[in-house]
Amino acid sequence: MTINRLDTDGYWMVGSSHLYVPSTPCKVEHSNVTGSSTGRDESGVMHIDWLRRDVRKVFLEYKYMTASELAYTMNLLQGKQFTFKFRDQGSTKTMTGYVGESNYEFYSYAGDDEIYQNVSINVIEM
Repeated sequence: MTINRLDTDGYWMVGSSHLYVPSTPCKVEHSNVTGSSTGRDESGVMHIDWLRRDVRKVFLEYKYMTASELAYTMNLLQGKQFTFKFRDQGSTKTMTGYVGESNYEFYSYAGDDEIYQNVSINVIEM
């Protein structure tokens, strides 16, 4: 049994392996990293010591997954560094990333398979 559609269009990939298309909406966060010397001087002017700009974090969400879908996905992502393809701002982006956090809830049994809900996986750019 499958619940999710494996992306064969190349929009959602880990290395050369296709991911399941995430549930929508899919959140992408952009942040900047500044150094310890960042701050305002005595005249109130802000000085920023940019260490890194536009570090991305992609929040993959799946409403439901079978145990086999979840195992496949976690095997690709958990505890590894990888090349990650994803959709952002109308095009496919590529970054080197790792999974910061992942969580899910056991939902039910469905025949010979288990169903999980609220699957959340956070991919962070290296």
